[in-house]
Amino acid sequence: MKSAYIPVLAVFLLTSGLMTEGRVQAGLVTISISNPGNSSFSLTPLWYGFHDGGHDIFDPGQAASASLEMLAEDGIVSGLQSDFLATSPTGQQGVLVAPGGFPGAPVIEPGETASFTFHRHLANRFLSFASMIIPSNDAFIGTPQAIEIFNADGSLAGGGNKRTLTISYGQIWDAGTEVNDTLGAAFSTVGGISTDENGVVELLPAGGLNNFLSTFTPAGQITSLFTPLFAVSAAEPGSAQPSGTPRSHTDFCKGKRDLSSF
Repeated sequence: MKSAYIPVLAVFLLTSGLMTEGRVQAGLVTISISNPGNSSFSLTPLWYGFHDGGHDIFDPGQAASASLEMLAEDGIVSGLQSDFLATSPTGQQGVLVAPGGFPGAPVIEPGETASFTFHRHLANRFLSFASMIIPSNDAFIGTPQAIEIFNADGSLAGGGNKRTLTISYGQIWDAGTEVNDTLGAAFSTVGGISTDENGVVELLPAGGLNNFLSTFTPAGQITSLFTPLFAVSAAEPGSAQPSGTPRSHTDFCKGKRDLSSF
């Protein structure tokens, strides 16, 4: 039984620039992720890539790639970045990080927001993204297929001035690489040694994160789950220049099983 569709994350993308009959002439885009604090869970820095539609991160029902395993278990994005360069050499990718987060780890905690504004190449109409849920053994949010954000003529898919994508609790993925028993989970104080699962990527079953209730991370106790977890939004850029700080924290959680490193 899969979990109920309780909204936990929404992605809003807006564009600005010269508009002619609804067409985007200058591809200025802001992508943001916010954790409003409706639960105790956090996200690792969000990897995203805009491309021509030829890149997928994973296939449901199949074993996770080594790159996805690194993301889902440890929050490390370097594998996803390399995969993206191989399949989408003209694509654009980045990592949204929160300057605060845990000490030494720019995760997106409750109450934090991260965003970046950049010039999108008009050929890069599709979006892929992924982020690990903290704490978990191998739970993540991500796109099994790229999502068409812009039409071929440059206009926003779906009409209007923004594209909204909503991810529910029933769309949290289980990478199938570690048993979901809290042991050895990233950023968790539970400790222990994780157990390989050797499974496949599938939607996280109902209650799949319940084992983490009442456990602790460096940010505090996990006390809430069945409320909205995250909201991702984008504000229309206020100027014609890119803003924010592009970051590539590929190894920000090395040593994450030793909490003294934070």
